[in-house]
Amino acid sequence: MKSTIDKIQNWYLNHCNLDWEHQNGIKIDTLDNPGWSVLVNLIDTEFENTKFILEIENGDSDWIKIKANDNLFMGVGDPSKLSTILEIFTLEFIENKFYQREEEEKEWMLQNTWCNQCNKADLGMSNPKEYSEKHKVLISGKCLKCGNEIISKVTNERTK
Repeated sequence: MKSTIDKIQNWYLNHCNLDWEHQNGIKIDTLDNPGWSVLVNLIDTEFENTKFILEIENGDSDWIKIKANDNLFMGVGDPSKLSTILEIFTLEFIENKFYQREEEEKEWMLQNTWCNQCNKADLGMSNPKEYSEKHKVLISGKCLKCGNEIISKVTNERTK
């Protein structure tokens, strides 16, 4: 089984084309408060234009903030969170089958949703995660209007 670092290395290598790596890439740095910072430029990758937010704060010594927006993945966290930031990038991006779909299909799936909380259709979804459960393919994410979790079943045909 490949480690998180191996998966990130492979992802990086697959994007190196004698051009991309000169302006883009992955940066890991320390923060002075103290903590870690991980930046991944998403331009010209399958994650371009991806939106993702995760924030957990349990005090000054237990926190993590991850955001993908404007073609940049940015993860910051307390001194014990470097591996967690890298694992979240791997699980939510590299291993997430949603991002292997065609751009048009991804856009359609993000817009054609149902939110039980809002009791409305087509409000949109952020933080998409595709997975299989009981022989069904599902996509979960957050409603763009209320922020609650929504789950959509993926079918082979689009219905209007």
